[in-house]
Amino acid sequence: WVSDWTAQHPLLSKGWIYHRLAAVVEPTVLRRAAHVTAVSEGILSDLRRRYTWLKPENMSAMPYGAEPEDMIASERLGIMPPDFRPDDGQIHVCLTGAFQPRGGEVLRAVFDAARKLREQQPEMGRRLVFRFYGTSNLTWGHGRFSVLPIAQSMGLADMVSEIPERIPYLQSLAVLRCCSVVLVMGSWEHYYHASKLYPAILSKKPILALCHEESSIKKVINDTASGACVTFRSPEEIADKIPEIATALERLLSKRDTGDRSVDYEQFSAHAATGVLARALDRATNNLKIHDVLN
Repeated sequence: WVSDWTAQHPLLSKGWIYHRLAAVVEPTVLRRAAHVTAVSEGILSDLRRRYTWLKPENMSAMPYGAEPEDMIASERLGIMPPDFRPDDGQIHVCLTGAFQPRGGEVLRAVFDAARKLREQQPEMGRRLVFRFYGTSNLTWGHGRFSVLPIAQSMGLADMVSEIPERIPYLQSLAVLRCCSVVLVMGSWEHYYHASKLYPAILSKKPILALCHEESSIKKVINDTASGACVTFRSPEEIADKIPEIATALERLLSKRDTGDRSVDYEQFSAHAATGVLARALDRATNNLKIHDVLN
């Protein structure tokens, strides 16, 4: 698929070749597609801007769902995070999932906010630990650190932990279940929707989200009152958001921003996502002519 990120890769690089191939393949595939799904409405909107002949009724946004029973199973089986316990006296801010290729600026802003919080609230800051899991997105990603070097360059390695290899699924749910705050970092692309957002919501732990102003992440956080969302429109803006991030983090950790969590969690479930797909398949097959089916 065409993306802004691959479009910016240098001439003859892997990303540049990928982008040129995508520019050829994408319209060819879409013209032959009975129905198009994507993980966010923003992606579909971008497609409609590129290809005005796409019909909205033949497109469905289908965010990745989360399964509540999996979270329950993680607890019932006694599965715990790989490197901490919820009663160890520390304050754990955790992120599970791959580190975005262009996520450095957002991460530095988060760490600067943590430094500011540590200066303003020494007791809280002394116990604060940021933990990252599966940042390489590889089960064999041992040693492929991407977060820890940034923390080290900022003099904050003492408050950051990173396990770059992917951890087992139920253990990642245990991390969400046992942490103090779930960290969700979006992308500079407005259409990006973090798949890890829904398990975070189902954990019922407060969420600190950072994302593009137009990202659907913002709407979901606000609609569910599941935490705080700090937004930006460009890399240049993020440095100005450090005080806001620090304030949001302090509020979440002080449990002064629990919000109204009496929401319908079923809408974020794998069951609900499957329903979207089933309806899309119904529409696609109903639109087929009988000779198309026979051929």
